[in-house]
Amino acid sequence: MDSQYLLEQIFSCMTELLEVKEFSKTVNTLTKLGRTLVNCERASFWFWDKDEKQYWTMAATGNVKLIVPEGTGIVGRTISEDHVIVCNNPYNEPVFNKAVDEHTGFITRSILCMPVEDSSKNVIGAFQVINKTDDTGTALPFDDSDIERLSLAVVYCEKTLESYLLQKESLKDEVTGLKNKSAFYEYYNTKVSQIICNMDTCILIGVVDNLNSICNRYGKEFSDTLFKKAARAIKSDVNIDDLIARWDDDKFIIILHHKTIDNAIKIAEKIQESFSMQRDGSVPGDVNLTMSFGVHTIDSLFTIDENIKFADDRLSDAIKLGGNRVV
Repeated sequence: MDSQYLLEQIFSCMTELLEVKEFSKTVNTLTKLGRTLVNCERASFWFWDKDEKQYWTMAATGNVKLIVPEGTGIVGRTISEDHVIVCNNPYNEPVFNKAVDEHTGFITRSILCMPVEDSSKNVIGAFQVINKTDDTGTALPFDDSDIERLSLAVVYCEKTLESYLLQKESLKDEVTGLKNKSAFYEYYNTKVSQIICNMDTCILIGVVDNLNSICNRYGKEFSDTLFKKAARAIKSDVNIDDLIARWDDDKFIIILHHKTIDNAIKIAEKIQESFSMQRDGSVPGDVNLTMSFGVHTIDSLFTIDENIKFADDRLSDAIKLGGNRVV
């Protein structure tokens, strides 16, 4: 790769990093930087979700969000063994999952995967690049020079991810791991209030249906289990830059950016479906896993508390109508 072109691309990515504020845009830029540094077809930044025992892509060029079980694949080996892996013949590597290529038709020729660590040297994720090429598109193997170059992107990823995780930890609800009420207001005042005039922003308030009667029958510990299942369902269907928080004792509140009211309704319905699929041996047969939601487009002419009241009123309507619905 021409050194002048490489410097221009690095400068472009650095400029983007100074300008962007949203976490997802930052990791997308860092992923693009990693891909540029080693001149490869694909790059992905993986987060180790220890609570869910899985890895998922915070950003991935050439793919939508990917989720794989903990301990699997090249990413799993990189994270579990905490060392760089270079694999220039992946189809002969037992840990490589060929089924993905067989399903998509993509051909993986080479892989470089590096662990992402926090300041205490604990592994928190991985950065993976695939299929190095020269400027003509001819396949090349990854080597030590690529490790040195990719290290630049990895360092930025480490600082970005650690900062994000520390912020989340400080304003977290203990039961669900979601943001708490204080974190909601901080997020709204710093990241939402200034931009709601320029884009569609929706607010959802949701509850697990019949939670009080379920709690009376099976106890608070079981109701906490349902809260965790509901939080898991919400996180699976909401973007990383959107806000999810626990609201009061029995509600969830969600802020959706760049979403019309119709988009927000569809997301609420997807959450309902995801929650209904959380049934396992911990859920008695007479407990229905359903949720209700109130949905409202935020109006900048009203305060945030007034907007929340509008959504909460819609939620009350949903409950009065028998629950398991979006209003």
